[in-house]
Amino acid sequence: MKKTKIRFTVALTILTLLNAYANAEIFYPLSKLKATEKTNLQEEKTPPPIPQLKLSAVASSNGRKIALINGKYLKEGEKIYNCVVTKIRENPPSATLYCEGIKVELKIDLIKSEEAE
Repeated sequence: MKKTKIRFTVALTILTLLNAYANAEIFYPLSKLKATEKTNLQEEKTPPPIPQLKLSAVASSNGRKIALINGKYLKEGEKIYNCVVTKIRENPPSATLYCEGIKVELKIDLIKSEEAE
């Protein structure tokens, strides 16, 4: 019984001290933390914008494929803006590019729009 009374007294003393510290605002309350403050590790990085790319044509001669992208003739491995052409296909005509780690698939729009007529 005596040990229980001592433990209760110690626990009560600790709770009283914690309450006193909390009222004195020695501890920084979580409610005062601002959600907008972020550390460098928590900052979200937005990917760079992908440039407007248009595939106009794909051609092949002697096994060498060429794609016409934004008016420039490009082979596999060549760059346009911040993008690298990685694959050119003839059927269906398309090209795969990687723009700073983002895969971009370009296809030729074979359907004419009403504006072009």
